[in-house]
Amino acid sequence: MTAANISYQATNIGAVIASMEQRFSVSDKVCKPIQKFLIKLDALPCGRTVFRFDHQIELVIYQESDGMWICESELLSSLTYGDTPTHAVQALCDELAVLWKEIAMSPDDNLTPDAQRLKIILLSSVKAVEKGK
Repeated sequence: MTAANISYQATNIGAVIASMEQRFSVSDKVCKPIQKFLIKLDALPCGRTVFRFDHQIELVIYQESDGMWICESELLSSLTYGDTPTHAVQALCDELAVLWKEIAMSPDDNLTPDAQRLKIILLSSVKAVEKGK
C-alpha cells in the first residue's frame, strides 16, 4: 500500500481530502494513487465548531477493498467509515462532537471509569473549542 504523510497547520481538511483521489506525477512517470494518508492537523473543523488541539491530531485515512473509506484517530480510539474520504472524516467529526458534549463536559459522577479516562484524554488534548455562527 502506498502511503503519504501530509502535515497541515491550517484547518482546511477539505482541500486535503479533495487532493486524495488525484494521481501524483514524478517527472515523466505517473505514480500509483496514494492509498493511505496520515494527516496531521492543529485543528479539526466539525460543522460550525472547530476543535483546536494542544498537539497535532493524526488522522489515518484509507480505502478498504470493498470501497469504503476509513478514518482512524488513535487519540480518540476511533475508527469511522464513509462512502468517501469526506464522509469518513465527517463521521469522525460527529463522533468527536458527541464525545465532547457527552463525556468531556459531563461531571465525573455521571461517568464510568472508562469514560472518566477518556474525559482526561479529551480535556488534555483539546486546547479550545470554537463555536461558529
